[in-house]
Amino acid sequence: MNIGDLGEREFIEICTEAIMNCYTQYIYLLYELPNGVRFFQVECELNHANCNLKLKDGTPIRLICVMGRDLIEDFHQKALNDELGIEWVNKGVKHVIATGELGANKIV
Repeated sequence: MNIGDLGEREFIEICTEAIMNCYTQYIYLLYELPNGVRFFQVECELNHANCNLKLKDGTPIRLICVMGRDLIEDFHQKALNDELGIEWVNKGVKHVIATGELGANKIV
């Protein structure tokens, strides 16, 4: 396992829990450092500061994925109607990350 995968795995786990329990009071953000290591933050709101993080030397940190209220509620409703809800949510979060990566790659 790559060390860069740990933050992403934790992000998937915490987002899955938030979706299954419909915790919408926070926003979950997944970032990637220039060396490929990923980490996440949990915030009360999305703002300019947490969308434009930089290292001390000014190097930008890529924002890969944002899991917010609307997406959490949408996934929660869909998971309720699925016998394999938690598996469906895990796949859904991974899909959102993959889609975010595509967008982040276009920005860089």
